[in-house]
Amino acid sequence: MKTSPTDPDLRSSVPLSGPTPAVPVGSLGDVPNQITVARRVATRACFGCLSLDALIAGFWLFVLAAATDWADGYWARRWGPITQLGRVLDPLADKLLICGLFVFLAAMPGSDVAPWVAVLVLAREMVVTGLRAFVEGGGGDFSAVMIGKLKMVAQCDAGGLCLL
Repeated sequence: MKTSPTDPDLRSSVPLSGPTPAVPVGSLGDVPNQITVARRVATRACFGCLSLDALIAGFWLFVLAAATDWADGYWARRWGPITQLGRVLDPLADKLLICGLFVFLAAMPGSDVAPWVAVLVLAREMVVTGLRAFVEGGGGDFSAVMIGKLKMVAQCDAGGLCLL
């Protein structure tokens, strides 16, 4: 079984400064990263559909993009590789999907999503991204935890319901 700096046994051995040697850099050729890139493509297509008022197509593309968030993480944890590139690309793809969706919803007449909701989602994601950069820049570990995963599920559920 592969180990990673997110394993409880290794957290104490992760250096407090410098790059984490146990996590390879990775490439776009790694399957989890390819799934993440597919999420970015599905996200763009979703936003294109929303721009054209094709809400049903946009909804299904959103569902596809949200499902790939689970798929890439599962693949990386189950079969590897967990990479530095994936640890950057995956949260970025998540943020583009969720923040972009709430901006679109706030701008859509009849969506009942107030602009302040989109601002709140954007602000939260910016704060977390800043904290992640600060912690991991110092060599620490800012891996996803269950509460963050549940937050993503709740945001996807809320966004999908608003699209319907």
